[in-house]
Amino acid sequence: MRSEEAEEVIRDLASWKIHTPGHRDVVAAIGIQRKHQVAWWDAMILNSALELDADILWSEDFSHGQTFCSLTVRNPFL
Repeated sequence: MRSEEAEEVIRDLASWKIHTPGHRDVVAAIGIQRKHQVAWWDAMILNSALELDADILWSEDFSHGQTFCSLTVRNPFL
């Protein structure tokens, strides 16, 4: 990879929002797990996406078109 390409990738990654879960997120994920009957780690992913105000979650682990609050799941392989 040329240095110009590497710089472009790094600049793009630096603009991404990152969610660092805390204890409130763990409690929220427990609620998501109970309400939607999903696996624990999936509930943490859903909570993080919701905390970041994502509209779409790209995942093959849920049903395509499934919604969780304001979040819609899309399967990237369909």
